[in-house]
Amino acid sequence: MMLEKPVPGRAFETFNARFLSSEEVASTFIPPPQYQQLVKQSHSVLFGPRGSGKTTLLKMLQLRTLASWSHPAADRIRDNINFHSIFLGTDVLWGSQLEIRTAAIADVEKATQIRRTSFRLHLAIAILNAINEAREEGILSHPQLGRFGLNFDRVLEGELVSALAGIWKLLPPSSTLLGLRTAIQVQLSDLLGLVNRLRLDSSKPLPEFTSLEPIPSAVAALDLINEVFRQPERRWAILCDELEIAPEMIREELFMLLRSTHPNIIFKFSFFPYSADIELTALAGPSAPTAGNDYLPLDLSYSKREGAYQFCEALLQGMVRNAGGGEIGSSEEVLGDGWFDGGRSHRRARGSPYAPPEGEFYRRAVRLVRSDPSFRRWLSFSGIALDKVHTLNDVSQAPFRKALPFILTRSEFLGPGGKRRSRKSISLYTGTYSMFSLTEGNPRTFINLMRPIVEAYVAKHGTVARDIQAASAETTIHRFRSSLSAIPIAQAGSIKSILHLIEIVGTFFQIAQLDEEFRPEPPSTFVVDDDVTSEVLELVGRSLNAGAFVRMDSERAAGVSQLRGSRLRLAYTLAPEYKLPLVSGRSMMLSTIIEAREAGRRKNPRFMLQSRLPFGTEQ
Repeated sequence: MMLEKPVPGRAFETFNARFLSSEEVASTFIPPPQYQQLVKQSHSVLFGPRGSGKTTLLKMLQLRTLASWSHPAADRIRDNINFHSIFLGTDVLWGSQLEIRTAAIADVEKATQIRRTSFRLHLAIAILNAINEAREEGILSHPQLGRFGLNFDRVLEGELVSALAGIWKLLPPSSTLLGLRTAIQVQLSDLLGLVNRLRLDSSKPLPEFTSLEPIPSAVAALDLINEVFRQPERRWAILCDELEIAPEMIREELFMLLRSTHPNIIFKFSFFPYSADIELTALAGPSAPTAGNDYLPLDLSYSKREGAYQFCEALLQGMVRNAGGGEIGSSEEVLGDGWFDGGRSHRRARGSPYAPPEGEFYRRAVRLVRSDPSFRRWLSFSGIALDKVHTLNDVSQAPFRKALPFILTRSEFLGPGGKRRSRKSISLYTGTYSMFSLTEGNPRTFINLMRPIVEAYVAKHGTVARDIQAASAETTIHRFRSSLSAIPIAQAGSIKSILHLIEIVGTFFQIAQLDEEFRPEPPSTFVVDDDVTSEVLELVGRSLNAGAFVRMDSERAAGVSQLRGSRLRLAYTLAPEYKLPLVSGRSMMLSTIIEAREAGRRKNPRFMLQSRLPFGTEQ
């Protein structure tokens, strides 16, 4: 079987890689920095919110996908990869839907065994898929991946089928891989019928094939395959995707496999960054696998926005090229410069942005001086003369540069007397690195945001106007908020939803940064402290999984770890909603933020003021 021809551009139009063929995934794949670690021969766990590319990355370890990939890094990856991947998506038959159906079975032990058997059968099908993939002509003849090819005749196929059927307790109708697959499908069908019967009468016995253990039977099968093909050193990687929707029992068992030391088998999983049951059970015990020792944790979110820039650059170039726009020299050709670009555009400019009378930062600061008395007081207290900032050395200029993001937002959103303007302006967030930051390096968000912008660029071959960028950003934010509102949750006291929690946090930071006296670094992150209730903790975790909150670097090294005590920030995607700058700095306790909101409801001004500006307790 030859490799399929991908549909051009479809990967940039489909929201989930599970619906794409291997060839379509490969056709537009841009490797993020985590991919270089994922291809290593080690147990790995991908952590990331929705849309962060977990499924795509796992699919990019399959032979067919690697063979189809055209990219400057592709040859090096194909040369170095040393395992044959078995991809297992979380099918509804063994995922959460099966758990719901078996919950009505009175005999808990039988219900558990049915779930394990369903997982085992789907893993067996995935193994057969991997074998078939390796016998395709596109793999057998590939100059780099041909070493993974499995070329066998009917005699050897019959020998393989007979051996696997014995291990898996199957009765295939023919001595072919198709016959073996048919026998597995028959057992799956029998299993579903059994579920329905046991829901009515749980005393009915289970068939013998349900007694097999999932992982030992898979390991035995892979060892046998190596023996049949006389390749005792052949290495395999079992890739399990979207484990957050797998039954808890299967999820825990799979994670414990990360301590496995089988010489020819490694495991690579994808998972949401937070799951309460995993934190409190399998991964919290003394025998649990540990990040760095037993597995490599790979976080697909970026606490520092600069970490995503290179990936965003490559994604934008790929989208422009795919849309017929040719090659671009830099992303600024498409998006232009922006305010929150870390000084990149101004380092290219001839004059200093701090210099009067035309320096852009100078003009913004002058505007704020005219409208904000507290900013004037801060300048006076700090001994900073606006017309001299450009003459200062780096050390002396540092306090002003540190305050600059808040100067930008206050000058944009405050009117005369320091009163907040009601207008909603997204133009402040346009330009290359600001737009990149709004996406958080999330491929799904990036594609949503950039698609109309790329279309506009290709149509005129010039920098896209800020109003077009702002309109696309506004649409993307609206879609993001809609996706958050669709997540089912249990109410946490007076906090009704994920969006409600985000509103509480975002509004708190907005008040601290815009309504209070000017401070060079008001709070912009929060700590999930011990006073946060378990119900709110669950809301925070679900927000983290959805990409609404981002965990900071110092909290990420341990992979799946306790959320309580972690420091988080609001996703930059939501920054325009609350008129916040694209920075992260000082922290507040989340319980204090929530209590400040409760004080507002009780109309307790004294506590509200203390909660809004408790600078002595910030961390």
